[in-house]
Amino acid sequence: MLDLDKYVERTLEIKINNKTVNLHEVSVSDYDEMIDIEAMNGKKGAAAQNAFIVKVLNNNKEGVTFSKEEVYALPKSAINALWMSLITQTLSTVNEKN
Repeated sequence: MLDLDKYVERTLEIKINNKTVNLHEVSVSDYDEMIDIEAMNGKKGAAAQNAFIVKVLNNNKEGVTFSKEEVYALPKSAINALWMSLITQTLSTVNEKN
């Protein structure tokens, strides 16, 4: 049986500012937003990506809140790593046992 609840409940565990948080997986509408952001160029695209990352970080199981300033202070490589992890997670399946 394909248990879609496992996908709904799936999180991405990250460590940030010495805290471990579990980010909820992006929704279909979030993924559509990511596609739109990918199509943007320059500062507009970077600003949209950063704002999206703030939204994703604040959607965590622990209820930890991250400010725009905290996210904007991160290295760009950290933002890129999180972005790619979010995309990769949407493409992966949950290991199902028959």
